[in-house]
Amino acid sequence: MANNNEILTLDELYIKYFCIGFIGNNNISGIYHRTVAGEKLQLPVVPAEQADYNNETEKMLRKALKLSDAGKKDEKNQGELSYDHMHYIYSLLANLPKLTDENLKKTVLFYFRNYKVNEMTERELKLTVLSERRDNLHLMVARAAVANKLATSYDYYNLIMENDSKQNKYINDLIAQAKLDIKAEMATYTPNYTEIETICRHVKVAAKKVGWEQKTLNMLEEEFNPAVIIAGGDYFPKFEQTIETKRADLDKLETKAAWADKLDKENIKLRAENNTFHENMKKIQEEAMKMRASVLSRNVRKTQQLIAELSVQNIKGLNK
Repeated sequence: MANNNEILTLDELYIKYFCIGFIGNNNISGIYHRTVAGEKLQLPVVPAEQADYNNETEKMLRKALKLSDAGKKDEKNQGELSYDHMHYIYSLLANLPKLTDENLKKTVLFYFRNYKVNEMTERELKLTVLSERRDNLHLMVARAAVANKLATSYDYYNLIMENDSKQNKYINDLIAQAKLDIKAEMATYTPNYTEIETICRHVKVAAKKVGWEQKTLNMLEEEFNPAVIIAGGDYFPKFEQTIETKRADLDKLETKAAWADKLDKENIKLRAENNTFHENMKKIQEEAMKMRASVLSRNVRKTQQLIAELSVQNIKGLNK
């Protein structure tokens, strides 16, 4: 960490306030795909004397994270999501393309995707107002995630449900990302059924939202079946064939092609040998006819010798 007199880079400034790459005891890459993770990012306490109050970006970060002058969380107003607070969060997310560390970007997006509203705020705010502010925050995170090429299936789902102008494109992105998110969850030590069920439901609800025909919806219903997936069944057979399977199929085809080529070459050789055999038999028959026609001919011995030579050639050909 830089000392008080050093100017921090943007990455260093964000790292100062976010536990880069980790949330609790979990690596961010292992849980980033989750729709509702449940884990709350623990921000480090930043004492006031370590803050550069002349740095507008740092002031914005502290306001977006609801930190007091002493660098502690303002628990009372932590989740109020006021207009000003949303503005600071927007500014914080707008800087993500300038960051160089992907895990740092993921940590920031994950934190606000799972932003918690405290009980006091929830009681004081009307439910409709709170719900609207949460939706706006989710959309803000979703757009930032798409812009940074880090969108989860939950981000695409939120954009589709908001009637985004690109929803017909996002439905395909949602399906592709949902498969990746499900695989990521299935790769965890104990896959969470609720997580997989939520991802599957989002795919089917979003597809219906954009007006896909019933035949396709039925196919999605079959392919995104959480019970089959969590049981370790063969899921996504129609929508996706893995690279490994494609490579195996290609290897099989290459082997068959090589074998067919070998057989073709052998067949050419056999056909040539067969032709030679028949030509020799024809010559033998012709010479035999000549021999019978002129037993006393001076060419009998010569004819017998030629027959013997041709017969030897055929016997050799048969024994190959």
